[in-house]
Amino acid sequence: MAGKRAPAYALLGLNDIVRECLVFLRHESEDKNVVFKTRLEPNLPFIRGDQIQLQQIIVNLIVNSIQAMKAAPQTQHEIYLETSLDANDHVAFSIRDTGTGIPIEYMEQLFDGFFTTKDGGLGIGLAICQSIVKAHGGTIAAANHADGGALFHFSIPTESAATAANDSASSRYLASGITLDTTRQTSLSTSDEC
Repeated sequence: MAGKRAPAYALLGLNDIVRECLVFLRHESEDKNVVFKTRLEPNLPFIRGDQIQLQQIIVNLIVNSIQAMKAAPQTQHEIYLETSLDANDHVAFSIRDTGTGIPIEYMEQLFDGFFTTKDGGLGIGLAICQSIVKAHGGTIAAANHADGGALFHFSIPTESAATAANDSASSRYLASGITLDTTRQTSLSTSDEC
């Protein structure tokens, strides 16, 4: 595992991060006969985030999908990746594979630390992904897709939504007579490996 580092927040385009991850995983996908099918919504608003942490989430989800499809009977495996803007002004990322899906009895435990269904797995990847998404003000969820395979979805507030939420929180604190130090940045340090 790589060492821990403080997050470096910047304005980022989620589509750019997805494309970088696909380039990074190109050889693995070719070796495993996996085809990526993307639908990236153009002109998405920026999010404020740590590029390396967001890459960790996407790489982990893609690698999990590739590994999950090993047991699937078809010879060509497909992973569908999609970005969009949701109704809450959050930028969303979805990934769906054509594997066997998630057993219902595991659904509630997927994001628990040290829970794994993989031989030799550590069970920390999805827990780390969840903590990163939460640190970015977002949510992550998993389900089985109606057409088969697993579906993971996360969303993170856009820069404007995050600013509005922070302004609203500051206003509530000021109205209550509590002062809020907005110059201090709190960071969540996680492993650089998802």
